[in-house]
Amino acid sequence: MTIGLNKCLALLFFAGACGALFAQVARVERASGDLRVRSGPSAPTPLAVGQTVNEGDDILTDKGTGFLRFTDGQTIAVSEGSVLKIAAYKFDANQAQNSVSSINLLRGAMRMLTGLIGTRNPASVRIIAGTATVGIRGTDFITALQAAASGGQTTAFTQVISGSVELSTAGGSLVAGAGQVASAVGVAAPAASSAAAMSGATLGQVGQLQSLNMAAGAAPGATTGAAPGTAGGAAPGAAGAAPGAAGAGAATGAAVGGISVGVIATGAAVLGAAAAISSTTPVTGTTGTTGTTTTTGTR
Repeated sequence: MTIGLNKCLALLFFAGACGALFAQVARVERASGDLRVRSGPSAPTPLAVGQTVNEGDDILTDKGTGFLRFTDGQTIAVSEGSVLKIAAYKFDANQAQNSVSSINLLRGAMRMLTGLIGTRNPASVRIIAGTATVGIRGTDFITALQAAASGGQTTAFTQVISGSVELSTAGGSLVAGAGQVASAVGVAAPAASSAAAMSGATLGQVGQLQSLNMAAGAAPGATTGAAPGTAGGAAPGAAGAAPGAAGAGAATGAAVGGISVGVIATGAAVLGAAAAISSTTPVTGTTGTTGTTTTTGTR
């Protein structure tokens, strides 16, 4: 009897450990084309609407897009040709200090609308893109990782739609507000940037994410926003959507919504996207000479 009881307890403990190790943290709200998930060393498998993903999973897109809603209401849209890893995610509704959301952007571009974790404990939410880290302050923003050209270095871009973010590297940090673009090359200090610094492929991915409606209750495939070519220019830290950015700036951290999967590929559409994400408002930051990549939340 004792042996049997011990076995049962061991099985229950193992099941609980497995549940904690492979905790389901997000659900696929929208998907189009080739969307896949990879768990550990296993081969990627198709990922469809309604399926869940776990902490530690890699989300891969080829000729497809995905829209994930996390348990705290955080939402992430993934552009074509991207790979991101859910490096760490834990949501404790009762103790904000125990919650964390850490996403590694390994390739391509993503857009995040922060949820309750970002509202209650912004310092615990971060995006790692190459050698740079994006720290949030409750916001809607796009992060893109541009592959290095021959002999060059990887560049991380962040474009803020509402709220503000802090882009950091070992060389320093810089705060960008609504309508602004910042970039970091390798470990050099981040600097104010614009669409003109992006490659055609990166610009296409960013433009695709700009066209999304991240607002709550949006009809599938619906989009909103000003006509292409309108430039944003709000002061750093200003709340609300930047002019020319698609999507609703009044969406809360718990918002979920539709996803438009049209691709801005070439010609006038790409040029319009370039103008839409350009900014003339200066951004400010600090520069250092040593240290490691850091994440900064609310000050």
